[in-house]
Amino acid sequence: MAKIFDDIVRNAIDQRERVFKVLEREGGRLGFHVKSSQANFLLLRWRDPEGSKTAYRHLIKSGILVRDVSAAPGLSGCLRISIGTEPENDRLIKAFLSL
Repeated sequence: MAKIFDDIVRNAIDQRERVFKVLEREGGRLGFHVKSSQANFLLLRWRDPEGSKTAYRHLIKSGILVRDVSAAPGLSGCLRISIGTEPENDRLIKAFLSL
């Protein structure tokens, strides 16, 4: 049982690192910074808060559920992206690349 749990955790970490690298690379082009994380989500902060609204609408239209956390104190222009399975993350990356 411990081996299965270890495999699940390793996969989640690998997926988080993969998504982080892609978003970090694309962030400059799209006007956001992605914060590294030890959790199962990433926080993206746009220099222009309007950019986060545009990205949010695009992701929702693409079938990607994302949390707009920009109303929280200190998080203006921020979206929270949860790390999912490899196919889910592939869809997330594809949606970001088409922004």
